[in-house]
Amino acid sequence: RLSLRGGFVCHLKTPHTPRLDEKGTIEMAQPPPLGPAATPQPGAPQTPPVGLSLPGAASLVEQLDKRLLVVLRDGRHLVGVMRSFDQFSNMVLEDTHERNVSGGLKHELPLGLYIVRGDNVVLLGEIDAEKEAAS
Repeated sequence: RLSLRGGFVCHLKTPHTPRLDEKGTIEMAQPPPLGPAATPQPGAPQTPPVGLSLPGAASLVEQLDKRLLVVLRDGRHLVGVMRSFDQFSNMVLEDTHERNVSGGLKHELPLGLYIVRGDNVVLLGEIDAEKEAAS
């Protein structure tokens, strides 16, 4: 059990001893690496392990603070800047517009700050600002 400033209490389940520095942030001791490949050669580039990928919602980190098009299960298309997300892929979109395209005409309904439940997301992708400005 570790008590932090402001009355926040954090229960840590780890064999490594955490330390609290003078700024109030937690420093976690890392376990020693195992095996002969664990000792890095001087000057060798640090590369992630082959096949390393972020599972589930963690892969949304790359989309933070970018303008996205989100397609929902009910068919709506939302365009906004992703400001936050959680482990369930729930996300907060800022400056959100609902986009409707019909017969080559594009109409956007402003919604503002929008919270999207992750279960409703079918597809999301980054919007190219140059192509968006041209259309």
